[in-house]
Amino acid sequence: MSWEVRIAERPEEGDVARLVSFVSGHPAGHLFQYPLLDRLEDGPRVRTICAFAESAGTIGASAVARLRRTHGVGPWNARIDRGPVVSDVAAVGPLLTALCDRLRKEGAAAVRINPQQRRENDGGLAAVLDASGFTPVVDDDYDVTLEVDIAHDPEALLASFPKGTRYSIRQAMKAGVVTDRNVAEAEIRALETLYASMVERKGATPRPQGLFRGIAEFLAADPSRGFVQVSRFKGEIVGSIVVTRYGHRALYTFGASKDADDGIPKTHLAQYEAMVAARSLGCTVYDLGGFSAGVGEEGSRTAAQSINFFKSRFTKNTVAFMPCRERVLRPVLHRLVEGARRLAGSPPATRGKASP
Repeated sequence: MSWEVRIAERPEEGDVARLVSFVSGHPAGHLFQYPLLDRLEDGPRVRTICAFAESAGTIGASAVARLRRTHGVGPWNARIDRGPVVSDVAAVGPLLTALCDRLRKEGAAAVRINPQQRRENDGGLAAVLDASGFTPVVDDDYDVTLEVDIAHDPEALLASFPKGTRYSIRQAMKAGVVTDRNVAEAEIRALETLYASMVERKGATPRPQGLFRGIAEFLAADPSRGFVQVSRFKGEIVGSIVVTRYGHRALYTFGASKDADDGIPKTHLAQYEAMVAARSLGCTVYDLGGFSAGVGEEGSRTAAQSINFFKSRFTKNTVAFMPCRERVLRPVLHRLVEGARRLAGSPPATRGKASP
């Protein structure tokens, strides 16, 4: 089979529609692999290049690479976050060969990939990546997550949670917490404010201005892609989560809640009702969006472990993804980038990402 690879910083409108459909329908898809996010992260520190391989009009694999500079200066490094998305593993070799050639010409020192692909059933992807010159590296993005089986009616789903979680959900209901998916200007601003507060409190990854607004508008344009679920208490927005859908899989992509020690659960009910809503979209699995750091020990948990402790109250079912891989494109520049990271006090194989 012959594969034609197409590469563009800004794909044509028709190609964007095809790629959005491809990613949203794929169980290993991810928000970061939609070509539209280039419009949200454009700037002096970020560039986006989109590539896909097709044969006879059918897309076999796609990848969105984002080029960033270390601390805004120096050579470019590229990441294909949560990609490539693959429906035919035979398309991956031609796709990555062409894309790496393009990234090298753009001046990238190296490219990293971390597919949202299960480790124990990779469909031959690992072998293709090895043959394409990608080697496993340590990275701070998660490669373990928690998955909830949501193929149940609402009562059965609630009954599947641990006793303490069921109590927290009912406690929120009794206290008057309500959730909805009616998102307008006020709800977007609240999500931005809650998330910014979480960045300061827990060290979550800062997000570019306009990201949540763009995501909300993208999801509202086609509700089958996912939704924003909001928690309200006494009329105030106290929590908000972003859930995106890929085939039969729903992903808790972003979320934040108000930091108030009032004994009122802020997002337990939102998560439960989001799972119910995801099932109505045809999903059977709800991915809680990362668990690599574990839950730690009571009294000594890191910020990421505290988030994970909350997630673990819904399920203990862990799933491992393929490890991050890297291909060096320009060895001399790559050594300079790694040296700059060391001088800045950052580990050479990390980029400072916290759990969402």
